[in-house]
Parts: sequence; C-alpha cells; structure tokens
Amino acid sequence: MVILTGLTAERKLAGLAVLSGWLPLREKFKAMAFDHAASIPIFWAQGAKDPLVRPEMARRSADFVVEHIRTPVAPTTGELKSLEYHSYDGVAHWHSANQKELDDLKSVVKEGITPNHGVNP
Repeated sequence: MVILTGLTAERKLAGLAVLSGWLPLREKFKAMAFDHAASIPIFWAQGAKDPLVRPEMARRSADFVVEHIRTPVAPTTGELKSLEYHSYDGVAHWHSANQKELDDLKSVVKEGITPNHGVNP
C-alpha cells in the first residue's frame, strides 16, 4: 500500500519506507502515477524469509518501479535520493525485523530530514 499510495499521491512526499511490500495493480499503476513519482526516494526493506510477500515478488515490484516509473537506483547505501532495496536474512513478515533493518531505516530517515535535502524536520 505504501508504494501504491505514495507514488500516486497528488502531493509529492519526502520519501517512502516500504517494509515487506509489493506493488499491486501494476498496469493500472503506471497510468495512476504522477510525474513527480520518479523523484520520490524509496527505502525498500524485504525479509528474505517472508512467506506472505515472497522476496521475488518484492524484488520484481522494486524493479518495476525502476523500469516503468524511472526511479533511479541508489548509488550508495544511505542516500535518500532514489530507490534503495535491501533484503534481510532471517526476517519473515509478521512482527519480524532485525537490528540491521531498523538501523538502515533509521539512517535514511535521519538523512532525509537534514537541511541538506531540503526537507524540514
């Protein structure tokens, strides 16, 4: 829901955090996405053992956003400028995260609210 809602919102958001998500309605989504969607930074975290949102489904969804929405891939980890995809070993779906995932999310959120990125805290 984060991807679908965040990239089809009329107002440009500062960034999206996708945790074990996938993109439904791909063909309809292309027509619904706003022009600014490609410039919204995305942190995408996926559990490698998620039985509900299978890792390959999440990866295909992230690849679709890059290919069809033209969201650039992050050149380095921790830059909240484009799509940054991470897979976390041992993480499932329900009530599951590991410290690395939480630290990575914290890092991009902190990076995104610094004055250097034009987003006010």
